[in-house]
This record gives sequence, C-alpha cells and structure tokens, in this order.
Amino acid sequence: MSSNALAYINPLMLKWTRKRSGYSIENAAKNLLNPNKLKKVEEGRDYLTFVQFKKIANRYKYPITYFYLKEPPKEREINDFRVLYYNEGHKSPHLNYEIRRIFKKRDYAVEYQKFGEKFEYFFVNSINIDQDTETVANDILKLLKINQKMRKKWKNDYDAFNGWKSAIEKLGVLIFQASNIKIEEMRGFSISAIPYPVIVLNRSDSPYGRCFSLIHELCHIMLDEGGLCISNQEDEDHFKIEKFCNYVAGAALVPKDDLLEYIEKNNLINLRSWEDSDLKPLVRFFKASKEVILRRLLIFGKISKSLYQEKHKYWALFTKKKSSGGEFGYQKVLRTQSKIYINLILNAYHNEEFTYSRLGDYLDMKLKNFDKLEEDILNGK
Repeated sequence: MSSNALAYINPLMLKWTRKRSGYSIENAAKNLLNPNKLKKVEEGRDYLTFVQFKKIANRYKYPITYFYLKEPPKEREINDFRVLYYNEGHKSPHLNYEIRRIFKKRDYAVEYQKFGEKFEYFFVNSINIDQDTETVANDILKLLKINQKMRKKWKNDYDAFNGWKSAIEKLGVLIFQASNIKIEEMRGFSISAIPYPVIVLNRSDSPYGRCFSLIHELCHIMLDEGGLCISNQEDEDHFKIEKFCNYVAGAALVPKDDLLEYIEKNNLINLRSWEDSDLKPLVRFFKASKEVILRRLLIFGKISKSLYQEKHKYWALFTKKKSSGGEFGYQKVLRTQSKIYINLILNAYHNEEFTYSRLGDYLDMKLKNFDKLEEDILNGK
C-alpha cells in the first residue's frame, strides 16, 4: 500500500474516539500532524493518509474497525465520585484507556466463568449509607475473616496489602492494579456487577494507601455503587457516598474498640501533640497509615481538628510515588492482574476455548514468558 493512500474512515467516529480517549485536538495531533488538518478531517473536509490514521488509532487505543462504524457504539460508563473539576471530559487518556481495558477483561471473565470457581455474591447491594459505619466495618471484617491475630502475622505494609487483597479476592472480586496514573486523578475504581465485581487500584499509591482503597472500593460494591474515586477530604464535601466509604475503610483498618483499648493500655489518653514517634507504634500495631490513624483519633476526640489538618497538610508535602520497577513482564502480570482472571484465562486456554496466539491479548504479555507465568501460578506466587 502506498504511504500516500487515503483512509476513508467515518469522520464522526474519528471525533468520537478522540473525545472518548480524553484528547484535545492539539494533544491528539501532537507530533503526528497539523491540528488544523485533524480538525478538517473530523469535519469531513479532508482525509488522513492510512499511515497517519494508524498512528492516530494507536494513540487513541481503539481498534481500527471502530473508525469505519456508521455510528458510535454504546459504551459502559462508570460513576465519577470525584470533585467537580475532575469531570468526564478531563480524565486523562491513559485513565480512559484503563477503564475500557478493565471492562473488557471483566467481559472475558464472564465469558469463561464456567472454567472457574463459583462464588456467592450475597455481599453486593447488602448495605446502605444510612447504616452505622462502625457496624458496617465490623461486618466487613467478619466477611473477610480478618482479625487482630491475623494482622499480627503481617510483618510489613506489603504483607498487609497482600492480606487484604487475598481476603477480598476469595469473595470472587477481580482485583487489578493500574500503572502510570497520578494519585490526584485516581486512587481506585470499582464495578459492582455480578458475576465478578471489580476493584482497580492505583499502583503508584503506597501499600497502606492501597489497603484503604481496597476496603473503600469493596464498600462501593457492597452498596452496589461502583465508581471512580480519589478518596480525599474534598470528595466528602461533595459526595455523601464517599464520606461513608471513607469512614468504613478507616473503621475496618483501625477498629474503634481496639484503638481505644490500645490508647488506654499504653497511657496515651492525655496525649495532645501526637508526634510521628507517637504514631509509629500504632502504625505497626494496626498495619495502617499515619493518616488513617490520625483521622480515627480525630473522630474519637483524641486530637483537635486543627492538629489533624496541620499534620495532614504537612505529610501531603512528602508523599512519594512508589516505584514498580525491577520486574519481568510475566511478573507484572501476576502483580497487576486478578489471580481469578488469570486462572480463568489459563483454564479456558487448556480447554481449547481459544488458540495460543490469543493468550498475549488476554494477559497483556509476550508469549515467550508464558511458561514462567504458569510455573509461578502453580507455585502459588
């Protein structure tokens, strides 16, 4: 095909995919072509060469076939529980792609569900926001079979994260982790569908931050109100559901009775300053972040609101992005994709539901590492 051959795509679909991907005209055209030309093509007054078109399709991360459709297909939406300036039109292109990718993976899971364990989803739509948050948190701990005896076995923050993650996965929830997304844009999101509700975490977040997001998103699923969250104080001012989920997550991580008992036993009842050195033993005991513990202390009147706000702002200045480097492709698959999902795909493949060449697409990996992936799965990694 000549490099000058024209692509006779539907201009309506070109504009639709750009907007759905989260690109402005200028950002979509950057380093590829003149923005004015792209605008003309969207208006049906010009054409892209096929080479230009393939580059645009790759940037938008939509299949080439989409651009030849007569009209846009109906795509699944996700509730947006975030402050108002983070609206639908301002999701980053990468976040938009991750949302589409996760919906697709859940579709695959549903398609091949007969090759996996059967789950009872009685917990979906089992609570409402008028319930007492402490009671809901205690019910979640019972549901997940997590107690203080178990937490004592967790040596560090990664043990805690893997402990919470494993407990929630046993309910039949697909848990994925997304990379290269700013925490300010997304801490987590969830899809409260049956079968296979989904929780997606931001891998840039700290392990304790992801523990909080896990419980927060599980709470969304139990409310049957999946959505996109950044889980901060400003959200609570706009969305009652975010306030509820934040309270429940904090109460599950730092149970009221355990916290008050700890304070009394360790003679911390009259403590007012709450320096970092005072909080570190509580972090080790509860396997939760300083921010969550401080918030719980505020709720029970053990610190002033002004001290809480002062420390919260101070710690925010030193928030560091966590590195996720130093791993091979198949190891990233194990760490970022749901184990339930991986096992469904592997079982379907071994039952000859699809060919070997499809595995790479389902698992987002190079097939040369497939044997290593299976070996780690069999070894329980």
